[in-house]
Amino acid sequence: MPREVIHDVDRPDINGVKPKMQDIADSLLGALPKLPFSSLKCNDNLMSSIHLKASFDDRAEWSNGIFENSLYFMFSIHPKKGERYYQEGAPVSVEINNKSYKIPTKFRKYTGTPEKAIAKIVTWIDKAQSEIEQQR
Repeated sequence: MPREVIHDVDRPDINGVKPKMQDIADSLLGALPKLPFSSLKCNDNLMSSIHLKASFDDRAEWSNGIFENSLYFMFSIHPKKGERYYQEGAPVSVEINNKSYKIPTKFRKYTGTPEKAIAKIVTWIDKAQSEIEQQR
């Protein structure tokens, strides 16, 4: 008996429906300070999520052209613990997944409103940039 792949028709990322967290991703993109490199992805593939991948260094400065050899950081925003898909107005969690060891600024995981989560990311970026400038 052949196996069939069954798609859940209620998944928000099928049939051209925009991801549930797209509005939050758009707000984050608008609030981000100018960075030499940044990439923002938003999808509902396995769960609603936003991933921000950015660097304080220009691509030309990356050793061997490798992102991880720069002053990089990666944030993720996802529904609060235990939720698969984001519901409008629900709290979100934001955490830093990875960062260069040369960036001294710490970031604590936060769960709260999307607006406060975005503000915490922007505040962290500003603080990290100023600390990096002091080191140079």
